[in-house]
Amino acid sequence: MKLTLTFLLFCGAAQAQTISPVIAECGLKCRGEFTVTNNAVKPITAVITPYSFKVVDQKVQLLDLDKSTKVELDATSARISPQASRTFYYKLSCDKEPCMTQLVAGFLAGKTAGGIEVWLKIPHVVYSCQKQKDCRKKALH
Repeated sequence: MKLTLTFLLFCGAAQAQTISPVIAECGLKCRGEFTVTNNAVKPITAVITPYSFKVVDQKVQLLDLDKSTKVELDATSARISPQASRTFYYKLSCDKEPCMTQLVAGFLAGKTAGGIEVWLKIPHVVYSCQKQKDCRKKALH
């Protein structure tokens, strides 16, 4: 029984999607990339959505993309084969700092018995400042 349970736990963990890097720091105008990996045995579709965000009482609040922030993505979605990866490229420019942006990869994980879609969302976080050194630290204070 323990072997079966352990096997099921490892199978469930192996089917997770990942994103890397999770955090990037750059200037007010920058180019970057992040990679989405499908560790599952079935293909998935990743949908990328840009957001601005702020931190209030140590909790992240996603916001619509600020009008002073421009994001260009090479693609807003991609089908990723099992055990494969897809790299997304972006250009980001901000008119003011601190500029905190999340490029969120969303995956349809399934549906509930009532037909409600369940999405897994994993962010790639970009902190943009005029001076890159300690940008994340400055943005969060």
